[in-house]
Amino acid sequence: MARRLTLLLVLAGLLAGCAGTPRAQRAAPTDAGALLAIDAAAAEAYAQGRHADAVEHYLQLVRERPQDAAYWYRLGNALVNTGAFDDAAVAYLRAVAIEPGNARAWHNLGVVRVQQAQAALAGAVQHAEPGGEVFHESLRLSTGLYSLVKPVVDRAPPPGSPASPVQQGGAP
Repeated sequence: MARRLTLLLVLAGLLAGCAGTPRAQRAAPTDAGALLAIDAAAAEAYAQGRHADAVEHYLQLVRERPQDAAYWYRLGNALVNTGAFDDAAVAYLRAVAIEPGNARAWHNLGVVRVQQAQAALAGAVQHAEPGGEVFHESLRLSTGLYSLVKPVVDRAPPPGSPASPVQQGGAP
């Protein structure tokens, strides 16, 4: 929980900082070679299933390139793989704010939101009076949503890695 709050605060700070702080007042930018190295490390961590490491690398990249929708999208994908759905939704929202035509980010945001809804309804079932109206309606909706949210998030592979079974097309 503390990690989630920290990540949300970092993301919120990035969003606020991007909007109001002149570039000259921000930390010195990382050179292009260093950014490429961080990008490669993120892609490698993601490909190897070290999603928490990928999250850390993508956070570095969005700090340096806050207007790069691809980095926000990839951060969202890595966050999904760590189970941080709330944080992933924030990252996907940022990606579509920068690039409104990013269908993959919209798709993944929708899937994450369906997963969040299913989890909330499962919580309602768990805490509702057995046999009551809330119990039955929440169970019906939760069961229906669960059948829709099998792992379907479009997890585009990092650049340079083999394409996944999901049609990728374009940059992840």
